[in-house]
Amino acid sequence: PAYEYKLFADANGKSSWIRIATKDAEGVWKVVLVIGGTKYPVTYTVSQLQLQVTPVNVLGLDFRKYEGTVTDSYFSSLVQASLALDLQSHLLAVVEKLRSRLGYQSEQIPDIYLFGNRTLLETAARNAGVTLTGWEAGFHKGSGTSQGIYMQTDYLATDVTQIMTHEYIHLLLDEMAPKATLPAWVNEGTARYYELTLGLELPGQHVTRREMFMQADSVKSTAKAGTLIPLTALESQRAWGQETNLEKVSLQYSEAHMAVRYYAERFGEKSLAKLLDRFNGGATLELALQDAASISYEKFQADFVAWATAWQDPNREAVRTYAGSASGIMDGWEALSDQRAKQLSGEGSTPLSARVSSRQSFLSQAQDLQRRTKALSFPASASTIHSELDGFVQRLVAWLQLELDHVQTGNDSKRVQANDMIQEIWARQTGFDRSLYGLQVEYILR
Repeated sequence: PAYEYKLFADANGKSSWIRIATKDAEGVWKVVLVIGGTKYPVTYTVSQLQLQVTPVNVLGLDFRKYEGTVTDSYFSSLVQASLALDLQSHLLAVVEKLRSRLGYQSEQIPDIYLFGNRTLLETAARNAGVTLTGWEAGFHKGSGTSQGIYMQTDYLATDVTQIMTHEYIHLLLDEMAPKATLPAWVNEGTARYYELTLGLELPGQHVTRREMFMQADSVKSTAKAGTLIPLTALESQRAWGQETNLEKVSLQYSEAHMAVRYYAERFGEKSLAKLLDRFNGGATLELALQDAASISYEKFQADFVAWATAWQDPNREAVRTYAGSASGIMDGWEALSDQRAKQLSGEGSTPLSARVSSRQSFLSQAQDLQRRTKALSFPASASTIHSELDGFVQRLVAWLQLELDHVQTGNDSKRVQANDMIQEIWARQTGFDRSLYGLQVEYILR
């Protein structure tokens, strides 16, 4: 079996799922549903997306060319046609968002060259006269024949879209400042900054947010330790590309991203465009910063280090506070559940008054958890998960009320109703626990 999942029915008794797996091989696949111990096999067929394509040979490699509505896509063997199609809309979204934020759009939307593995990408790069480092997954070719964005695609979907965004931004920077050799930290930092910030506005944002926080935390801890790489040591694009220590490469990108993020947050994105314009006019980094942001390079570096050392994301801290409070409520339910299980296992000939008293205590504790849930404040990013928590405690109170009603009245229908809710209670608890864990992972809180 490739995967196994446990699904829970909704209020209408239905469960559903969707599978997005563009690397699944063509052929007949099978899903086995197990309901109440009975197996129900369901088969379905995976077929390659049928696009109108033309076989072409470019840079010594065979491609299928798809003439899309946005640009042309060339995809090699091992690349699914669906990816060639999907990346068209992604690139258009990136182009439009950058036009809005920077006030600039590339002269034309570049062609896309997609490669199924590293060997194919390296072959194309070699034939195009481009030297790849050991860790680059893409490049852009802005002059000569076969101009466009070249990408290795045997990654997760979010990684592929990030590579495309990154390389398009490099192409855009080349057009915005064609006469300048940008400092590496400005060049790579701007590409990484928009790769991540735009990623938060496009599909796959949970993974992108986690990556952003990982980079920010890395720079913060390094800044606090006093071991940040001076920005002056990150100006040479040649030296940047020759670095082979992957930990240092990661820090280079993280630090450049955070330096550009600091600039954009303090001086504004339009000021970033102004900075690039000054570079294009022949200004040095010192003069460009002074003209575009009225700050010396030395002061900018000192302020950046201070900012990075004290960096906090307000939304992340709000999520941290909420997750802690929600965990406390679930801990309260776990304690109540253990208490209830212990009480029920030892009831036997317990007097009715004692059983009523215990059920009243359980209900009272659940109502307290409900009050605590209602009193919680939560950021917008936690609104969905808070609805899950609110729904869980509401049903918890309803369930324990039925148990109390049964003991008080002896009405057996109340017991049946309560027992019928047990699976729902367990499913809601499991679903919320998963959602809370996912939120904590996304914001790197655990």
